[in-house]
Amino acid sequence: MFGIAVDCLGRLLTINRCLEGDEGKLTMKGHTDILYIDVEKERVVKRVEMIDIITERGTSDCRAITMHRDKLYVVDTGLDCIYTLFEEDGEDQAEVFGTPGRQETQFSGVSAVVVDDEGSMVISDTRNNRLQLISSEWDFEGFVKVLPRPLSRPSTMCLDKDVGQLVIYNQGHHEVVRYSVGSKD
Repeated sequence: MFGIAVDCLGRLLTINRCLEGDEGKLTMKGHTDILYIDVEKERVVKRVEMIDIITERGTSDCRAITMHRDKLYVVDTGLDCIYTLFEEDGEDQAEVFGTPGRQETQFSGVSAVVVDDEGSMVISDTRNNRLQLISSEWDFEGFVKVLPRPLSRPSTMCLDKDVGQLVIYNQGHHEVVRYSVGSKD
């Protein structure tokens, strides 16, 4: 299992992958599912099979998830994209954002996404050594610049909303760094 998040109902969400050669009990071999776990009942109460969403199962490598309001963001490091899962009119829906590359909204080793209260996202683009800022409408807003030392393979991130800081594991420098975020009032 990879990634963990909590939804608005208090359920734990996680990525369940059954690799070739593994023995799957819930998830079929070679597939990826998102499991919703009711902690009090200690059981899986919902399973989203990603088979219809993931285009290339052999390359896909879903590793991280983030929940924001009613949307679940799933980071696929292998295909360099982010899946957004949500419910609309009682039906599960999915959108895909990003492609491999070095341009705006393209990624090389996408590894994490954090979402602020307005729904804007910071996406860690690890092998491109950068962070991309994306609006809640999926529009490119810019690359995040940090000083005095540039990013080197930024990977895991979290947004500490209580103190207004973005915390990043800067893998290339083997360090955890904190950056103040917020408006320039």
